[in-house]
Amino acid sequence: MNKSRIGLNVALLLSFAGYSEAQTPPERASHLIPLAVSSPDWDTGITVVNVSDAPLTILNLVVYGSDGSKRQVACDGCVAPAHGRFSRLLSELAGKDVNGTLQLTVQGTGARKALCFQALYSSDLKQFQVVPASNLGTLAAMDLQTSKQVAIAAVHTAAVGLGAALKSVTNVQDSINQVRVFIDPIRFNPDGLGYFYVYDYDCINIAHATQKDLQGQNLYDHQDTRGKYVIRELALAAKNGGGFVEFYWVKPGDTGEHPKLGYVEPIPNTNYFIGSGVYLAE
Repeated sequence: MNKSRIGLNVALLLSFAGYSEAQTPPERASHLIPLAVSSPDWDTGITVVNVSDAPLTILNLVVYGSDGSKRQVACDGCVAPAHGRFSRLLSELAGKDVNGTLQLTVQGTGARKALCFQALYSSDLKQFQVVPASNLGTLAAMDLQTSKQVAIAAVHTAAVGLGAALKSVTNVQDSINQVRVFIDPIRFNPDGLGYFYVYDYDCINIAHATQKDLQGQNLYDHQDTRGKYVIRELALAAKNGGGFVEFYWVKPGDTGEHPKLGYVEPIPNTNYFIGSGVYLAE
């Protein structure tokens, strides 16, 4: 029987038995995340995006090793705030030996809607990957609040990873090449329209995952169809520590500009900022 149907039947039985909502056991949900660690030098991080208006408690983490082993990891004090996120390196929780599959159990209102990600990065990174939990790929669509939280989590994870990767890179062209390799393969969200772009604060495009023709161009004077200086505003938001900017932009696989909500953050140790965004309903 389908798990959601079982949960519904239990809720109905409790209701008929006279239990109040306050007496109903807190909602729990388990999320499976493949830990695609390709090198012991890579750090593996997890991010739990909470789209509900109440905190979520992360009850436990169970690591199923590729060799068939099973290990439970304590997660005391691990809480994802309302409409917020929890991020932590697994190496901090479980040590360096993390591979196989991670089962993460969360409790609280909206536990079944929580979105869980794996992020891989290292100081000598040659590529970067954001791996969504299997439940994310089954969603046909996400509401705006959920999409915004996913954008924040993805951009923040990528900014931290790139900052670490570029910390010791002194040659400008080497850093540019590494940024391009870093963001190029990443796509997320059910529609596949989650991607990254990187600019410097002079509004020169350093890397773009879907529009390679923009790379190296100065877009300081670029205006969207409504007259907004898009990259100037994104750069200003990044200088202020990060934030959202609404503008019009070309949607991959479509013609013309469409309304988009972009989110950007500065990349530590660099003069760059990274962004992604959500295409809005018209």
